[in-house]
Amino acid sequence: MTEKKRGRGDSKSLLVEAALEVIETEGVNAVRLDTILASVGLTKGSLYWHFKDRDDLIRAALQEQMRRVFEKSLIEVSDAIASASNLVEYLARVQSVIADPYNPDEVRQRWRRLELMVAARNDPHLAEVMADIQIHGMSAYTQLMADAQARGILRSELDPAAVALAINSMAVGANVLISLMGEDAPKRESWFELMAFLITALAPPNSLPKD
Repeated sequence: MTEKKRGRGDSKSLLVEAALEVIETEGVNAVRLDTILASVGLTKGSLYWHFKDRDDLIRAALQEQMRRVFEKSLIEVSDAIASASNLVEYLARVQSVIADPYNPDEVRQRWRRLELMVAARNDPHLAEVMADIQIHGMSAYTQLMADAQARGILRSELDPAAVALAINSMAVGANVLISLMGEDAPKRESWFELMAFLITALAPPNSLPKD
């Protein structure tokens, strides 16, 4: 497909996807505009129609990455809530979704989320977009927690928004601390035992399996 046959929206998506692929495989510093353009068969004119400069393209790619991370997590938690026939099954499916600071891919994604949040402190435009993504994501998570209450998986007296915030905060915080602790960090098995305990504590007593 030639550039003339592509729509402007298509060319923007191609540029974002190409930049995101480089970021995910080689890191932000590896993004080179000439390489990006060559990989998608576009010209600098097309690039600058959509983006002010390299940083603007990188910002857009990172925003898309965060949106996908939120979406993937939401789908996995939603599926666990909708299809689990009991608390034990739900627990087995959802604990790694909530926070797995031992999965290299998830660790990398959370660090990028943190980096983006830090960068937003000095970039009003990025801060606005980030806030929109965060608000949308947390709203969706809150609804999932309300759905879990309706299915008897989450205690009815708990505030769904507070639970959603705690889950996300725990994931990000664990990512930072465990990464920095290195060999002194708790073992993966110990971490998931704690996750199981916390998730069970959030469940109504009558949903627990009988001894």
